[in-house]
Amino acid sequence: MTKIVKSGPTKGARPSKARLSDNGEVGYDAFLRNIELFALGMDSLEAQLERADYARAHSDESVKIEKTVESTFTLLEMAEDYFDLAAEFVFTMSPEDAGHFLRIAVKYSAHFHWKDSVPSLADVNRFAQAEARLIFWPYFRQAVSDISARMHIRQITVPLTPRFEDAEVAS
Repeated sequence: MTKIVKSGPTKGARPSKARLSDNGEVGYDAFLRNIELFALGMDSLEAQLERADYARAHSDESVKIEKTVESTFTLLEMAEDYFDLAAEFVFTMSPEDAGHFLRIAVKYSAHFHWKDSVPSLADVNRFAQAEARLIFWPYFRQAVSDISARMHIRQITVPLTPRFEDAEVAS
């Protein structure tokens, strides 16, 4: 299950009209062609494992283990030549109908520039709620895989895409 929480406009963000790109395009497609990822980094990582509960759940074959991911994408700041986004992911494992025994929470931020024109606030917010997950997702997958290995538990492989409705988390 991936839950995307929509964020509202950021204070101080200035909307502007979409401008034409060099080849005359207008709108969101032009926006996508004109942005560049400048920097992306992990801001925080929290991991909690209840080892005894984990062992009990994995030793009883009748226990169904649920794995979930919740994600939130937020526009932090927008200026004339850049914008910043934050992404927060929370991965949990739990026996059906019980509290989680594993929780991994990771926060990232990214800084984007655009080449030609100042995009509209609507385009930046749309990007934050849609395409940005494709940029942050591989970093989240790697963090879950690495942390589960360091915890000396069965390695957890998060699917290649953030669509948990169609994919199972492998462990």
